[in-house]
Amino acid sequence: MILLLTGILSSVQAQQLKSDTFDVVHYDLHLDIMNFQAKQLNGFAILTLTPKMNQLSYISLDLLSLQVDSVKVEGQPVVSWYQDDTLLRIPLISPVSVGDTFQMRIRYHGTPIVEPAGWGGFHFDSWIAYNLGIAFQANPHNYGRAWFPCIDDFIDRATYDYYITTEAGKTAVCGGLLIDSIVHPDNSITWHWKMNQTIPAYLASVAVASYIKIADIYNGIQTDIPISLYFRPSDTAAVNNLFVNLKNILSVYENHWGAYSFDRVGYVGTIQGAMEHAANIALPVSTLSSGYEWLYAHELSHMWFGDKITCSSAEDMWLNEGWAVFNESLYREGIYGYPAYRSNMNSKLANVLQYCHIKDNGYRALYGIPNEYTYGETVYQKGGVVVHTLRNYLGDSLFFPAISNFLQDYAFQPVSSFQLRDYLTQYTGIDMTPFFDGWVFSPGFPCFVIDSCQMVPSGQNFLTTVFVHQKLKGAPEYYHNNRLFISFIDSLWNTHDFMMEFSGEFGSQTFVLPFKPTLCLADYYDRIADATTDASLRIHSSGDYDFPNTFFRLSITSLADSAFFRVTHNWAAPDSLKTPLPGLTLSDYRYWRIEGIYHVPFQAKGRFFYSRPSHLDDSLLQNLNDSLVILYRKNASEEWQGIPFTRTGTLAGYITVNDLQPGEYTLASWDEYYVGKTEIILTDNKISIHPNPVLGHCTIKVASNHSSVLKIYASSGVLLLKKPLPSGTHELNYDFSRFPAGFYIARLEDTNGHSLAHEKFIVGKR
Repeated sequence: MILLLTGILSSVQAQQLKSDTFDVVHYDLHLDIMNFQAKQLNGFAILTLTPKMNQLSYISLDLLSLQVDSVKVEGQPVVSWYQDDTLLRIPLISPVSVGDTFQMRIRYHGTPIVEPAGWGGFHFDSWIAYNLGIAFQANPHNYGRAWFPCIDDFIDRATYDYYITTEAGKTAVCGGLLIDSIVHPDNSITWHWKMNQTIPAYLASVAVASYIKIADIYNGIQTDIPISLYFRPSDTAAVNNLFVNLKNILSVYENHWGAYSFDRVGYVGTIQGAMEHAANIALPVSTLSSGYEWLYAHELSHMWFGDKITCSSAEDMWLNEGWAVFNESLYREGIYGYPAYRSNMNSKLANVLQYCHIKDNGYRALYGIPNEYTYGETVYQKGGVVVHTLRNYLGDSLFFPAISNFLQDYAFQPVSSFQLRDYLTQYTGIDMTPFFDGWVFSPGFPCFVIDSCQMVPSGQNFLTTVFVHQKLKGAPEYYHNNRLFISFIDSLWNTHDFMMEFSGEFGSQTFVLPFKPTLCLADYYDRIADATTDASLRIHSSGDYDFPNTFFRLSITSLADSAFFRVTHNWAAPDSLKTPLPGLTLSDYRYWRIEGIYHVPFQAKGRFFYSRPSHLDDSLLQNLNDSLVILYRKNASEEWQGIPFTRTGTLAGYITVNDLQPGEYTLASWDEYYVGKTEIILTDNKISIHPNPVLGHCTIKVASNHSSVLKIYASSGVLLLKKPLPSGTHELNYDFSRFPAGFYIARLEDTNGHSLAHEKFIVGKR
């Protein structure tokens, strides 16, 4: 008899009950996967269990939308059980206690589900049937329960035997080693696979299709490991081409993280994926091109991060996915060299700083991520760049041995961020609490900038004091125990590298140098994933030069000798105006620093790119009429000031500064109040100023079909000039040489004071 009840236990209560009361130590899964068109699973599961408490009288398991037909405990039929769409509750014939071991056989059938997102679950297609063990839109995300009864969380781990029966011509591929294949009288085949290592249920897998096997052997650091790639015959050439570096990538991971821990290196072709099923990685056949080497390398690294150790909860998913993203860069370093690692990591950081908080609806901490963002940009991409920062915070000589030992000491166990923090503290002797408090447990990023560098001669040396300023991007408080890498450039352009430590908003440190530094640069080698992206170029001729990830282009028209330039795009608000200027709003999001070594004569212009569609300047570009300008200061001790520029574009475009100088640049906008709150836009009302910027005399051309008044305002809003005009076209000459350099507004108003047209201009000095 089957009694269907709903609402017996909440999902949270049920999950807690399963995790705390018993453990499944082994699954035997016997399934017929024969008729793809019917989309049916039919079979039984034998679970070997052991209690975690005394006098346990019932077992609760996860199972989605599949119908249980019968249950036996230790060979004895259970006459009643409870089942709804998510939970299976089975009473035991007699209570069991800690130390007992017993078996439960559950026969079931039905059409397995696929999550609403169309990813996780059990898929049937014309040529393939397969599972994907994670559902993006489910809570919890684990989806082993989509095809067999189990404890479906990140904590419970078990070994597996799979017995999958297919029709003739099909191959069933599961995790672990293929033990046997038995051909039955009707030509159906039962494939027996065995997984000897313990894994969570969501990492169990099966795929059935007309596969061929591409086999090889990897000579690992401890033993030879079989490689088996199961794909369609038509995919053979593409598979051989894509996986040409598989052994090299395995070697990179083993050399850094320790020996491969599973019995087989396995991939299987699917329609969707990719998914790190243990020793049987699901890889979409649409990704079988050389451009997806990073994807199979990412999934392979999960055999260490995610499968060998597993995050203890979804809130700690960065321990799985962030480390796999880091490994996308690490394998490049091992195969293509460190510049490839650095370039890939810099691209990741630029993407994180520009888009992560947009895609995840706010700045988020790595730990404690909400369920809807478990598989979002923060966990993956921010996680990857934070691991990069951790690597350089500790240094390779500590980082790699510490993590390798952590993986070994916690092999086949769930782990948390707190356990990793405490382990690293004990292993390295460095208190990692401040690092984890800032980089892991808090949202946002720090932004480290050098405010100034003071040099005092001392005999043959120079006492060089570096003053640094920590700004914040989406972070609630300043980071502590920071390690910032400082590089000094000498007259021959050699770099001399040091590390300084500081906490809080400001810090300083004095270095004894045997030379007078020409430049002092923060994090020149991109070792820290703070809120800066930068690029450096050595330039030997005039021309146009792009600086990647900085939204800046340098155009050199006159160059006396070779030059060195570094452009830093700071993803944090610039310092505010020392004296606030009514109506002028500086960017609250970003600014640039231009640094260089060059000889005169030198002439260059800079192109600073802006964009609202790319979420670079949302606060400044509210509509098409917003007045975007650029400000400059030589260093942090000076006030921001207006400089001549031209603007190209509306909501996206660039600002060109024709006389580029080293220093800092920021975008800003004028408040609508200072250019007219109630503008009347008529095609016959026009105003233009030439030249602009004004260096002395200028001509103001006015055309209006109304009697009007021309008014000139200072940027502070003070009215400086006023001239009534009849309707028609007028050319007016003015001398602005006696006015201070800065921003001004020429506004044409009707006789009631309504704005007809306006034009902003800059007064400069020769």
